[in-house]
Amino acid sequence: MEIKEEHFTDWPRFFYETEDAKTREAYLLAYIEKHPDAEEESLRRTLFYERYTTTGTKKPIDHYMEAFLMLKMTDAKPNFLTRKAVKRDVDEYYHTLGILNADPAIPLSLRNAEWTHFTKCYLKTCHTGAYSATIFGMLPMKDENLQKKIVADIEHVGLLLPEAFDIVSLCKPFYDIMSTVYRDAEQASS
Repeated sequence: MEIKEEHFTDWPRFFYETEDAKTREAYLLAYIEKHPDAEEESLRRTLFYERYTTTGTKKPIDHYMEAFLMLKMTDAKPNFLTRKAVKRDVDEYYHTLGILNADPAIPLSLRNAEWTHFTKCYLKTCHTGAYSATIFGMLPMKDENLQKKIVADIEHVGLLLPEAFDIVSLCKPFYDIMSTVYRDAEQASS
């Protein structure tokens, strides 16, 4: 991949506006090579690899997306027989998102920037493919219903599950970012 120097003049904005994980990785590593003493970039790299697996796979694996999708499918009201297992899974997914047991060396500002990037990527996927379709993915969903579905998913992962497992205060920054990015995207599109 050819690295274009002009993208470094608007750093880290370029990094957060780029969707493709391989491109983000290439530019991040190139920036670190040029600025080896940049402590924040080292932390940004740690956070990047916390979110993505880029080696050994054809396409990078976005662990934030995986965790979010698994949380979306998790029952917020498990029965007493499954509660312990569900709690274990929920803790693992929120840990993957950097909410539970997050690396304290990574400042919240960097984590917030990565959550913002994730949310923008997530919202983009919501308007394509099976997510925005109904009846076995054959008919497109009305915009109003799609918006309701997105809001319901954000509330489920950011509010309902955290309430069920008493981790609302830990999830609030993530929920606030997802809600704000969604609201801003909706205002920009209208």
